[in-house]
Amino acid sequence: MSSRPATIGELLEALGALAGEADRLAESAHVLRCAAARLVGAATAGSVGTAARRAEEAHLELEVALRDVRDALRPLPWTPSKDEDGRPMV
Repeated sequence: MSSRPATIGELLEALGALAGEADRLAESAHVLRCAAARLVGAATAGSVGTAARRAEEAHLELEVALRDVRDALRPLPWTPSKDEDGRPMV
């Protein structure tokens, strides 16, 4: 990201791009974990596996953030005012 988002649209775009990067990082780390286990050993594979899980968690958190921003853009449903007896006010 070259600059800070100035609008909600730019924020949505930046969060979406970052979520995609986190997803790609998780996939790459899973591939490397298998290679590390085969070539170097369990300790390295474990570290790479931890990085993969953290990347997955980051991806999920970014997806939650995206949903929150989208939800903030939706108008709330209109409900009529009610008096103290619960009857609609006219």
